[in-house]
Amino acid sequence: MFRNLDSDGDGISDWTFIVDHRLSTVLYPNDQDIDGDGVENTLDPRPFEFDQPIKKVTHSNDTPAWPPKKIPEHLRMTDSRSHLQKKLFLQHQILAIDQSDRHSSWVLDNLILILENALPHKWHINNLRFVYASLEHDSEVNLAFYSPHLKAMSVGGKSSYDSSTNTRADRINLLFTLAHEIGHAYVLDKMRPHDLWQWGIQFAFSKKIDHSPAQIHSFYAGPLMTSLDQIILKDSSKTNILLKNLVSSYSKTNIHEWFADAFAYILLNHLASKKLIPLNWFKVLAERNSSERMPPLKSDFLNKLAMTINPQIKNDKFSLQKFDINFTRPPGPKR
Repeated sequence: MFRNLDSDGDGISDWTFIVDHRLSTVLYPNDQDIDGDGVENTLDPRPFEFDQPIKKVTHSNDTPAWPPKKIPEHLRMTDSRSHLQKKLFLQHQILAIDQSDRHSSWVLDNLILILENALPHKWHINNLRFVYASLEHDSEVNLAFYSPHLKAMSVGGKSSYDSSTNTRADRINLLFTLAHEIGHAYVLDKMRPHDLWQWGIQFAFSKKIDHSPAQIHSFYAGPLMTSLDQIILKDSSKTNILLKNLVSSYSKTNIHEWFADAFAYILLNHLASKKLIPLNWFKVLAERNSSERMPPLKSDFLNKLAMTINPQIKNDKFSLQKFDINFTRPPGPKR
């Protein structure tokens, strides 16, 4: 019934079960403007009613123009967080929205810290438009999620983060999580699928992978979604291929997560170089999460990735993960 529903008759079905190329357990909006009134669903106070017949402002590919001129009234924060919402929106073109939870000022402050101090000046992330506060997340295990389909990041809100009790380690953990999710948006914004694969086969493995495809045309192609351990197992050369440049055990999930972890490492190292977080931030993070110990990242990889992300990082001195900790628990939280 819902699968073929097209409320505004524009040929685009209202809903979809396929989200980010995966089956979803819930319906997601497929038409960005379900009622056809020219206002994107998220920004429309009544997304199912054609009640704002305005001239539709779009880009050449018929997608709604972004950002809108102002924060819609029904999404506007009116308490002490309002200045943070305005700053994110006006300076970074990202709209913070209270969804099932209310945003924490502490979280928004740290997101702004990354955007203003770790990324190139005035660099806007086209594939990150919304940041939702959601009760689905917490501060320990299910920290955050990025959805390309929604161009949105969701993160825990006030129910997960209490600024009066959060520690220095908690802050570093949050910063790394936010930077990791921004890394996913960066990939879709600045790279092609085959570029991401080339980063992986050049820097994630100690030797050449013999079954590397000639071209990869989708970010959701098998090789990019396969765990790094499985990629090695599929290699027919039977040579001793090792993984390298892993920030955490979570980096082994697939090339996407490997790159996002490395991206976050670069950004936090840049914050440390500006003395905005401790120079030993990685040790603090590893101790907090009792993470599995990983070999140091290679300087050639770090320098090349840093220059790719932000040329201003070229003079950073990387800590290369040199620390000494006894690891007794499973790897840290998933993101």
